[in-house]
Amino acid sequence: MSTTKPYKYRPLAPGEIRLLQLLPAITPDVHNDPIQLNIVHATVSGSTAPATFSEYEALSYVWGGERTETVYCDGCEIKATPNLVSALWRLRHHAKNLSLQRALWVDSICVNQDDTAERGHQVRLMRDIYSHATRVLIWLGDHTSVTEKLRRFKYGYLPYYTSDGETDNRSLRTRSKSVQEIWGAPWFERVWVIQEVVFAPKGLVMSGEEYVDWEQLVTAATWTRAAGDTVDDWRRSRSAAVLGIESLRTYIMRTTKLQNNRRGMGPSVSSPKDLLQLAHLFRSYSSTDPRDKIYAFIGLASALSWDRLASRIDPDYDRSVEDVFFNFARHVLETPYPLRLLQYLDGCRPQSSKLPSWVPDWRIPLKAPPLAHVLKPQFLLSDKGDFGQELPEQPDPHILTLQGVHVDHVDGLTDVGKAGVWNISLNVGQIRKVSFDSGSDEDTSANFIDWTMFTVKDPAEIYSGRRFMVTRKRVYGLCPAEACIGDEIVWFPGAQTLFLLRRQDNGDAVIVGDCHLRKDMLGLILGDDLNKSSYYRLR
Repeated sequence: MSTTKPYKYRPLAPGEIRLLQLLPAITPDVHNDPIQLNIVHATVSGSTAPATFSEYEALSYVWGGERTETVYCDGCEIKATPNLVSALWRLRHHAKNLSLQRALWVDSICVNQDDTAERGHQVRLMRDIYSHATRVLIWLGDHTSVTEKLRRFKYGYLPYYTSDGETDNRSLRTRSKSVQEIWGAPWFERVWVIQEVVFAPKGLVMSGEEYVDWEQLVTAATWTRAAGDTVDDWRRSRSAAVLGIESLRTYIMRTTKLQNNRRGMGPSVSSPKDLLQLAHLFRSYSSTDPRDKIYAFIGLASALSWDRLASRIDPDYDRSVEDVFFNFARHVLETPYPLRLLQYLDGCRPQSSKLPSWVPDWRIPLKAPPLAHVLKPQFLLSDKGDFGQELPEQPDPHILTLQGVHVDHVDGLTDVGKAGVWNISLNVGQIRKVSFDSGSDEDTSANFIDWTMFTVKDPAEIYSGRRFMVTRKRVYGLCPAEACIGDEIVWFPGAQTLFLLRRQDNGDAVIVGDCHLRKDMLGLILGDDLNKSSYYRLR
């Protein structure tokens, strides 16, 4: 049993951060020599870099499990994860001069993880910490397969070009295979990496003893995208995320003038407008603490000049996860466009859930993209970007009261989304036959879904995780997988899509999710009732 005392953190003053000095190895055996470091305080505010060091690097990495390893600071112990210790070993080994100290910012050491108040305060400084670093070191881990692929990629695996200057697609496919293993590193799943890379003046991607510039990784992502169907879906999605992060990084750099002369690589994307859209865009990313599904984007959202939502969120790790998600939803409802919150709901939850049905649980990935995101603008029920509804008085904060128009009820349903079940005919863009729960077998080819209404090329992106429905008025449409016969279809004026509700015994309702009926059929269904509304109490 160790007799070394645990390191005792000295409190931080407002605007202060800690930096660590990574000391050189005492013996030539770098990997067996314990990690030794010093911790110093530095100030960061405005555009002034921390005063204690003229230069420091920030580490972006995956914690990689529990803090079971030990590093030493001023003769005392600090617990660290194995992946972090592996990174520190490599960084010490890579020092240009082993007699020099290396200045680093590492979250799990530089922030007292046992002080929830300090963790909350430091979240607000993340943007400054990463933007003031000389560069961000992106540690993918000590995985042999990833290191080997990074080595092959680094030394000359460049695309060939034909004599007329066009890219040889065959060579791109070959070269994309040389980097596919890189996308398997857990780093690409972590929610904090988005902000860490977006604000990085420079990025260095490291695995084992190999390293490449961040821009080279963006090139690898471009190859993977160009390889098309020869690449697995999950690898293609991770490489697409890298391109999206790079586009966001370029956008932030341009608007905040971090680096005016930098030319962006990767595709131009529609930049998210605020904290809510960022939380949705990177919802599939993982975090050790679920509260970081919101907190990890505060600095990034604050960099968007029009965001007012992030300024209302005060990171507080003393709050429960459910309390953080609930309060975030209430803040969204206070914005000029409150109904957009309902796009991001994750379906029906068990009665044991502590969250109301109208509050997104950001721990749960969406089964399908929000319909408002995949319908062409002319098929939305309100103008794009118009989610305005002046909410009535809300006496009970846990019950959301909305003005709504009754549309119809669900009368029949298919099984949950498998293309073969429904005999999809993509040539005519219709569903020919649907087998409903009631046992009927109806020909719906003349009156169902016109896929040209959607922006996606592959209908599977829409129907996966959804069901097809027929209403009591014999109109066909799409609904969530959790839909049941008898569920009520409602339109909330200002919302871009319809929603499915399930009535409770007391007359209140829970939201099942968004749904879709052909817009040209709504007038026929509702007639004069389109302007008749009532209040719905959503639990």
